[in-house]
Amino acid sequence: MSPSSTGPATSVRSQEHRELLSVHKQLLATMDTQTERHSQLLNSHRELMKAHKDVLKNRQAGGEKKKTARKHPALGVIRLDYNYPPAAGDTDSPASFGYDVFFRVIPGMTFEMAQAGKFTEAVERNFAEGIKYLEMKGASAI
Repeated sequence: MSPSSTGPATSVRSQEHRELLSVHKQLLATMDTQTERHSQLLNSHRELMKAHKDVLKNRQAGGEKKKTARKHPALGVIRLDYNYPPAAGDTDSPASFGYDVFFRVIPGMTFEMAQAGKFTEAVERNFAEGIKYLEMKGASAI
């Protein structure tokens, strides 16, 4: 045996070599795991793209139901038989609301009558007719 092949220096190199081999094996194992995960990711992506393509194909072919347009809300307002210029912010002013407003004056309905809650027969008929009118106009709420 030669002095260079035995001794403390060779023992240190052998230990370093074993450590390098161990780390190399760990690195290869990590790379195998990453390759497996990458393959799974590619398969998932492929499936997602196929599903996306199918959805687009159905939309273009008219297979998906089209959304129906909703009617904008509109308010129906019953008005007293009283003539005054409405100010902004008042319920009689269309500028008070951010949507369509339909108004209907009820002939004979005074402030006092509305406050008391007792209508004459004629005012009751006019009131019912006013409600029907606002419903016909498409009021969402009265």
